[in-house]
Amino acid sequence: MKNFWKIILIGVSSLIIILFFIFRNHIRLYLCRSYAVSESRLVLDEEINEGNFSVEVYDVSRTFRNKWVARYSYLFNDELMAIYLPLNRYSFQNLVLDPMGKDEFNDKSTLRFNTLFFDSEFTSTSGLIDDEDVIGLKVPKKNRLAIDEQGNLINSSLVQNGQYNDVLQAPFTLSLDQRGKGFRTLHYRQFLAVQNGQLIYISGNGNSLICWRDVQEFMKLKSIEKVVALDGGASLDYYFEGAESTYSFSSIPFRRLWFNLNSPYYIEGKLK
Repeated sequence: MKNFWKIILIGVSSLIIILFFIFRNHIRLYLCRSYAVSESRLVLDEEINEGNFSVEVYDVSRTFRNKWVARYSYLFNDELMAIYLPLNRYSFQNLVLDPMGKDEFNDKSTLRFNTLFFDSEFTSTSGLIDDEDVIGLKVPKKNRLAIDEQGNLINSSLVQNGQYNDVLQAPFTLSLDQRGKGFRTLHYRQFLAVQNGQLIYISGNGNSLICWRDVQEFMKLKSIEKVVALDGGASLDYYFEGAESTYSFSSIPFRRLWFNLNSPYYIEGKLK
């Protein structure tokens, strides 16, 4: 009988350790949600040529005003990832899934990332038009992402619904000198920049968390003036298929087991 309870105790303890490891950053988000990053420093760790796109990975070191948060953060090694996609090599489409979606993607697509959320009633939370049908209720503001009939991706504040096949509101366009209110704490986040004919996708590398200070430092290094902040936080999902490696991550553990309850919009791209 003692051996039975010993096995049960070992099994439960192992399960707790495994769950803690899987959800370690979600626990970290909860504990650090009130503490903004004071300063951030990036050091280039790796440059990778994947044929049709390139990747940079940066080690991130940060300072916090709260000493306990700073000490806790030493236990984690976050990395910022930037993927450079030449716009002339890819065609894009906005993949709109059923709110109780099936996560089915075009077989020829080699990249995707989520762009918008549904609210609790499975209504899109930002202004959006797809195939000339309005499916979002909010009026778009600031910069908007648009995809024309040729699959070209446009980022502009002058985009009009009737001129493009797919138009997505980009709720937050942030300049280098902005404080980035709402983005200063560590979280699962993703940003886009367009520079020199390239779409630059900025996020944490895998399970890494990032914040606005990290992105600001990256923008300084690359002389980027503005970025578009896409949805992140509760649902971050990206996939980039390279010549040697695939870069993919979902911030929701075991997402495939309950994808029908979490079906965001995606931008999907394929080689021309």
